[in-house]
Amino acid sequence: MIRLRLSRRLLKTSLTLLAVIAGLCSLYFLGDTFTPRPDGRPILLSPSVWATENFRRSARGWLAEMAEVDERILQVLQASDTADAGELYRLSGEAESLTAAATDIVQDIAYTSPPPTMVALQEQAQVAASGYLEAAMATARWVGAPSAEARAAVLEIVQRARALRVALEQSQWLARP
Repeated sequence: MIRLRLSRRLLKTSLTLLAVIAGLCSLYFLGDTFTPRPDGRPILLSPSVWATENFRRSARGWLAEMAEVDERILQVLQASDTADAGELYRLSGEAESLTAAATDIVQDIAYTSPPPTMVALQEQAQVAASGYLEAAMATARWVGAPSAEARAAVLEIVQRARALRVALEQSQWLARP
């Protein structure tokens, strides 16, 4: 029978070294698994690239919210029975909700600090969101006093806002990789 004697210090050092090696291997595996590789090569996420990617992600979210406001405005404008008091009450609640949603988008854009390279994109998003806020407010005015002229004015404002949103969507910064 062979007896092996190890000192506690050697055993402690060996286990510590083994734990460090296992930790480094685990970190390598995690990094290799979760590193973005859009064209097969890993992207180095420096703080500026990270900030840019976060802002791009936010801008895409704003675009989706603007598209939702656009759709909801058109649903309100398609209401046919504006003489019914119950329907007008429902439409006024929807118009108020639209105005609040558009205001939230404008404020979210205004209070999101862009990286220096994204200032122009933020300005463009701010203009598009302001267009939707104007359209939501015009929709509320139409609900308050429904007329063919007011409806036509709302549709014109929505068309301008939609054109601004489409121009924002076509930005090279927001193109999907």
